[in-house]
Amino acid sequence: MKVVQFHCENRLIINNRKDTLMQCDLNENSLIRIQESILYNCDARVQMSGSVYKAVGDGTEVGLLNFLQDADIPIHLLINKKHGNILMRSPFSPDTKRSAVAIQSPDRPGMVSIYVKGAPELLLELCGTVS
Repeated sequence: MKVVQFHCENRLIINNRKDTLMQCDLNENSLIRIQESILYNCDARVQMSGSVYKAVGDGTEVGLLNFLQDADIPIHLLINKKHGNILMRSPFSPDTKRSAVAIQSPDRPGMVSIYVKGAPELLLELCGTVS
């Protein structure tokens, strides 16, 4: 799978080249949240394949990790960063069609972030605002 477009900061961004994520003028906070949301909601792993790191696992999660890797984000270092920061994980539930993870933010001491993954049409109903 491949990320072909995404919504962020009230814009639709077409992922039409390898460095789209880093060249689409998103603010730094949005770039961090995108990376963290992919990283902490992902059970895929990274393996060495020859001289490169390769994502292995669920096709959707591998596609998201490849999206970061295409933007020259070192996914192998991000995955190492995630260990020890997870405070709570709610596994995917077929009933609610979502999962969640709470983390102690490595870049924002004292802050807890919660990332939710699931069916967009159901998650949007839970939101007070959408930006």
